[in-house]
Amino acid sequence: MLFGYDYSIAGYSCLSSVSWYFGRDFFIFLLSFLKNIVWGFVAAGLVATLGRFIDLYVREKQVYWSYWIVPFSLFAFGFISSAMFDALHTSLNLDFSIEPFFTLTFWSFMSAGLLIAFIGTITYHYIKDVYNESNHQVKIKGKSSSVIEKN
Repeated sequence: MLFGYDYSIAGYSCLSSVSWYFGRDFFIFLLSFLKNIVWGFVAAGLVATLGRFIDLYVREKQVYWSYWIVPFSLFAFGFISSAMFDALHTSLNLDFSIEPFFTLTFWSFMSAGLLIAFIGTITYHYIKDVYNESNHQVKIKGKSSSVIEKN
């Protein structure tokens, strides 16, 4: 516990010295930009993933279940990073106060992000197991039919 406290003081001192060099307005601008662009990155990732999924389906007439986890990961990233950047932005405006990290909005966004990531992981592994089992059964049927044809 003591080491975490020492690192937080060192981080605060480092941020204060960088803030002195660049000016505090630079960090406020940077955090404001990051907290507002997060959902744009999520939307761009969803569009790119959907495009790649449709392209593979049209080209190969096959569904790749490995893309199932991507939307969950993107939404989890969006909620968690949105909460963090918003809390850091508010904290910087309040002279490095930790109060924004104890708000209901912060904890609800963090919880939503973690829950979405958890649901995505569980469903991905379930679908992966079902998909692999059905592929294995198809391969066994193909091999057994080729053995029957040879005899």
